[in-house]
Amino acid sequence: MFPSRMRAHPCPGRERAAGSPPQRTSRRACPARRPAPDPGDRKRTHEPARRVPNSTLVAVDSTEDLVVEELRAAHRKIEAVRGSGECPDGLVTATVDGRGELLALDLDPRIYREHDTRALGARILAAVGEANADARRQVAAVADLIRPR
Repeated sequence: MFPSRMRAHPCPGRERAAGSPPQRTSRRACPARRPAPDPGDRKRTHEPARRVPNSTLVAVDSTEDLVVEELRAAHRKIEAVRGSGECPDGLVTATVDGRGELLALDLDPRIYREHDTRALGARILAAVGEANADARRQVAAVADLIRPR
């Protein structure tokens, strides 16, 4: 072959003629095909796992179980919270749960003597707001019991 018809290969001694099929080489055999190492990459070393005594694992598990049980108990207490409130004149009484959802709304029969819907709405809002405030106070008291000190 004529040297002008040879294709250069980055590795010495691997020139091939134009139009000839490429030689089958493994990627490891040809450094030109290997990606250059990134200077920013450093070899990472892994530290061997530390052995932890079984008594420590038992203590961690029991502490974790205690915390989980405390959280479950607090959740049950919060679900049992019932806040109640009434409007200033006592004609509307509202009851909410620990999440603030309205459970009951009681209207005194005397409320029907007035035909003012805006006043009725204001009384209902006042009663529900007071019930929510009461429920929030109770939930905060439960949360204070489980907060880390």
